[in-house]
Amino acid sequence: MAKSKIPIGTKRRTYRKINGQKRLVEVTKKRDGEKVKVVEKKLENRNFHTNWPVKGITEIDGEKKYESEKSKANTITGEIYDGINAPYKDASFSMLGYPRPTSYFVSVSLDKKDTWPNGYLMNSRYRKFSWYPDTGELNDISGSYKAPKFRKTKARNVQEVHNKINAWVKKGE
Repeated sequence: MAKSKIPIGTKRRTYRKINGQKRLVEVTKKRDGEKVKVVEKKLENRNFHTNWPVKGITEIDGEKKYESEKSKANTITGEIYDGINAPYKDASFSMLGYPRPTSYFVSVSLDKKDTWPNGYLMNSRYRKFSWYPDTGELNDISGSYKAPKFRKTKARNVQEVHNKINAWVKKGE
């Protein structure tokens, strides 16, 4: 085995070929008396970037499930976009950290796009919202000081997201 360049006491994750298959291992460099040894611990059924196990997903099944979740997220994003009554709106989603639940993001401006100084959303009366359907949190993540305030609230479904954001839009008109 080649010498490890990681400092003593640190951990890192990498892939190693074990029995002809690419497996995720955690490499730790430890001091054992006078000697320094490298300990490799095989991590089974774990996502590379996180610490929690991915249960019951094989390569093929996981790819199919991911695609179905992505198409579902696209549909929900479209529903969110269609239900908001504002001069400017934009909706998107994030599946970062999949298989964790999808997050949705909505940008809303109280001004029409052609009236923004220098054509920037940030120069208008705008607010950016994030919605996490698993917890029901609807948060204000960014906004203009000219726009009305928005407090963190709960929205359990798309219809509630529409109602809360549309109420904010009416407050700002």
